[in-house]
Amino acid sequence: WVNLIMDTLAALALATEMPTPDMLLRKPYGRNDNLINGHMWRNLLVQAFYQVFFNLGLLYGTPNPIQLWDCVPHGKFAQTSDCIKLEPDGTGHSPTENYRNTMIYNSFVWAQLFNEINSRKLYNELNPFEGMFGNSMFIGVVAISAVLQLVTVQFIPTGFNTVPLDGDDWAICLVLGAISIPLGIACRFLPPFDFVNRLGGGSGGGGSPPAGQDTAKVTPINT
Repeated sequence: WVNLIMDTLAALALATEMPTPDMLLRKPYGRNDNLINGHMWRNLLVQAFYQVFFNLGLLYGTPNPIQLWDCVPHGKFAQTSDCIKLEPDGTGHSPTENYRNTMIYNSFVWAQLFNEINSRKLYNELNPFEGMFGNSMFIGVVAISAVLQLVTVQFIPTGFNTVPLDGDDWAICLVLGAISIPLGIACRFLPPFDFVNRLGGGSGGGGSPPAGQDTAKVTPINT
């Protein structure tokens, strides 16, 4: 399911993006340019480091005062004020269930879904939502993925080896995933990571940014 979201469904959503006028202002790609350019490496590595950071935090625990607690240890509707710290062994609602692992899985998937919005823009564009609502295919694929993710966690946990989460824990997962968007916007202010391609023996090139971002000027031809 994770591979389906990250590969097949993401490709379907992003490949249906309509071309924009800015694409006509880009310099042509050279035959020896890298498939993944410095802007792409920057976007990829920033998101990867963030996702590794919060997933390891969920897995191995977080320092005080940032602790994750499950305050309904005996069931979703139990009337109790007791709290149990979410431990790496899955302790939470039940010591025998993988509540914490479900949070890791859920947060990771939502990070992918939110990052699909960032992935619509490859260079230094600061508005990843631009033109998104005009692409019904993209909206549909993301919406279907979100609904299916909800179903896999809350309604068919046996098939996915998950445990239904409480509302507060769902909020934590959604917030961890949604941080991908402002993080993606902030990383646009970093220079391209061309050094990654140079480390691999490449040129560091791989296409140019769109209009207004160090692009070549194009003079229209009157016909």
